[in-house]
Amino acid sequence: MPAISNISQSVIFFRTIRAEVGDKTDIRLGTHGQFSTVGAIRLGQALEPYSLL
Repeated sequence: MPAISNISQSVIFFRTIRAEVGDKTDIRLGTHGQFSTVGAIRLGQALEPYSLL
């Protein structure tokens, strides 16, 4: 389960990347099954605005 602070850091990270590359490229996030279902949903919802794969 990712901590709220880690989710916040991830949002900042991916917001910055998306701002730099725009819609010119896809961004992929691989968690390798490290999250619980609830944790994956929580992270996915937080990162949804950045259109990750």
